[in-house]
Amino acid sequence: MEKMGVLAALIVAVLPATAAAAAGGGGPAAHSGHWTSPPCAGTSNRHCPLGQRADGPTLGNGDLGAMLGGPALGFWLTKNDFWNLAIEASDPKCRYGTYTQELTVPKMTLDTGCTISNGSDTRNSQATAGGLAITPVGQNVTADGWVATQHLENATVQGDFTLTSGAIIHTESFLAAPATALASNISFLVTYLTASEAGVVLNISTSPKGPMAPGGTVESWGSSATASTPAPKDGIRAGQGITVAFATRTIGAATGESSEGGSLLQLAPGATTIVITAVASNIDTGGTDPAAAVQAAVKAATPASIAAMQAAHVSWWAAYWSRSTISLPTQPLVERFWYSSQYTIGSSVRWNGAGSSGVPKTSPGINSIWLIGGEHNGYTIDYNAEAQFYGTASSNRAELTLPWATVVLDYLAAARNESAYFQCPSGLHYPGALGPFGYYNL
Repeated sequence: MEKMGVLAALIVAVLPATAAAAAGGGGPAAHSGHWTSPPCAGTSNRHCPLGQRADGPTLGNGDLGAMLGGPALGFWLTKNDFWNLAIEASDPKCRYGTYTQELTVPKMTLDTGCTISNGSDTRNSQATAGGLAITPVGQNVTADGWVATQHLENATVQGDFTLTSGAIIHTESFLAAPATALASNISFLVTYLTASEAGVVLNISTSPKGPMAPGGTVESWGSSATASTPAPKDGIRAGQGITVAFATRTIGAATGESSEGGSLLQLAPGATTIVITAVASNIDTGGTDPAAAVQAAVKAATPASIAAMQAAHVSWWAAYWSRSTISLPTQPLVERFWYSSQYTIGSSVRWNGAGSSGVPKTSPGINSIWLIGGEHNGYTIDYNAEAQFYGTASSNRAELTLPWATVVLDYLAAARNESAYFQCPSGLHYPGALGPFGYYNL
């Protein structure tokens, strides 16, 4: 099952079951995905064929992932460094204790006072960070009026959403590539909104855990999501939990008023309104509360600075695609799979952080960067967590393996201790599954 999870992570973001295979030989632009109905994941539909895996248009910058497909026009937001770090799983005594011998097989005995549980609430696990909700007020998107296209060549998503009044909302969204952003180590999700006629009112809000629960104020608002388990006592993140903050601002041709549910915006017909959301964690901000940083970032944004950021984003992806290309006119599905996989890894992994910080961002887990709902997303190191990196070197993108190498190297000290526990002090012993930041995964 884990192997299938990796395969799904490679293809599902850009190869929906309803999309027809494009003809081979056209480069990434020929393999963009097209949707004519909302994604299933992230809804209450128990029969969603892909469960909690992303099955809608996706964006990613190697740190933050966004999937279009929340209620109405919302985005689910996930972050590679947003993990619940359980104390039990990070306490070294829970992983290697008093050595005993049973016949010729080493048997692990937990030290006195160590408690451990395999429950989902006590394991090291990635979690959905939050969401951006863009919800029409007083009307709905029609049954056949949800249309979206994901453009691989420049990592943008465009949508046309027909409302029950007949009005059409056109959207264009991008998640700024690192080194193109307005502020170092902050991720920016930008959506341009245009309504075809007057009378369209939207409720726009950000919230932790998902785009369903709105909340905020009119010009700049924010919310934070905090990992549900306490900060670990040991290791790289000792004494520090993980918090992600969101702040959103609207700019341009819309009138707004504060409401209990968020911000009500009445779109001016034919004019463009910009919705910009900034996201950062306390890891990004060096251990300080990221809320102030993201709020300052959206307040400083202007239409000109956002346009410059988008131009740099498009250039980044053009350079990414120039690293390698294939043409398989007689094998269009294979060609599509290759471009889809390259888009997925390019969206999910970065060596340099935003602003070219020169350090690796946290590596994605076995379901890649998009984690919609509560599915566990660890690093199983037998092959699953490595599988998404198999094609990076052959496609001239070998540096994308470096965040994964960091996961392995961060566990080095614990691996040496484990090997010593098994009476091999000069070796390294790794368990079958790891968490980030040097922690064992239950």
